[in-house]
Amino acid sequence: MVIRGGTRGSGRQLANYLLTKAENENIWILDADGQDEMTKSDFSNLLFDMSVTAELTKSKKGLYHAQINPGIEESNLMTNEKWLEATDILAKELGMENQRRAIVLHQKKGRIHAHVVWERYNLEKGKMVSDSFSRLAQDRARMEMERILELQKTPRRSLHRPELKETLTKLWKEAGTGKEFIKAVDKAGYMLAQGTPRHPFMVVDENGRTYDLVRQLNGVRIKEVRERMKGEVLIPEKDAIEIMRNRNDTNGGEQGGKGSKSPKMLSTDNNADNFFNNLDDVVSNRREQLSDKQKLAKDFMHSRNDLIAPNDGLPDPKEKAAKFFSENRNRILQNIEPNKEGLDQLDRDAERERKKQEFKDAMKTKMEKRNLTNDREREPD
Repeated sequence: MVIRGGTRGSGRQLANYLLTKAENENIWILDADGQDEMTKSDFSNLLFDMSVTAELTKSKKGLYHAQINPGIEESNLMTNEKWLEATDILAKELGMENQRRAIVLHQKKGRIHAHVVWERYNLEKGKMVSDSFSRLAQDRARMEMERILELQKTPRRSLHRPELKETLTKLWKEAGTGKEFIKAVDKAGYMLAQGTPRHPFMVVDENGRTYDLVRQLNGVRIKEVRERMKGEVLIPEKDAIEIMRNRNDTNGGEQGGKGSKSPKMLSTDNNADNFFNNLDDVVSNRREQLSDKQKLAKDFMHSRNDLIAPNDGLPDPKEKAAKFFSENRNRILQNIEPNKEGLDQLDRDAERERKKQEFKDAMKTKMEKRNLTNDREREPD
């Protein structure tokens, strides 16, 4: 199982992402602040409402967005009750208990995973729930989910990590270019992939586990890796993970049983081979596209003066306005009242605090009404 998450803002943008089908086969709203069903517009308003409470503090990120990813077989065995239980476990570790939340399930390529969004602002305490050490909290939640829900335990540490470091460092020293290094890594049974801006270069092992490439290269800095890998095209990390897992199955790994290759696995493996065999064509096509853009930019610069020049000898609007002001300057200035001084800083601070308090009171009233409604629904008939 993999759990990832972090703070963020922009509730409407997140809502649009969660409810956009794109590559997802199915999407379900499991929970939305206690409601089972909700329209896309209402869901967007909910996440916006949850994120805007950050305005009551100095924080700009009013939401905590997490993903819960069980294995493909285990995800299909997860019931709605188990997803809710897993979410409660993660909420407890993150300190998000009793916070407003939304849960959306995505099914992609047969695997079901959950997106959970919490409101960070605690109305009772009047401050944000801290996101410090959230990675450790995610790890504790993962182990607790695997224990309670009886899921397969995730290895805490790769046993061949020292071997991985030694191999990659040796290949780095032997390779003269980034292209040679990519092919050498693939030949050794690993795969390089494109990561995030903070960790741009990732390496995927035969089991589909990912590692930051720079941390696996002894005595090598990120600057050196960037220089050598400049211009090289890498496969996205998610695709590399899928390829390596399927490759492990088809090569007779522990998960692969007899090791017979199914048509789907063969297709995925061939995609990896085609990617490396056609790497030169991909790079050259990108360069051709870049040169086309540069050509368009050059043509625009040459014709720029003609494009922005006044047409048909008509006077330039700016010159016309300047001339009008010059001729009527005295009359215009006489009709302009002297600028009044704005409110001083103390008045502005008082006005800001007043608006904050109004917003806080409105949110408190809203929460009290919601809690009262929930209490009435829970009362037996």
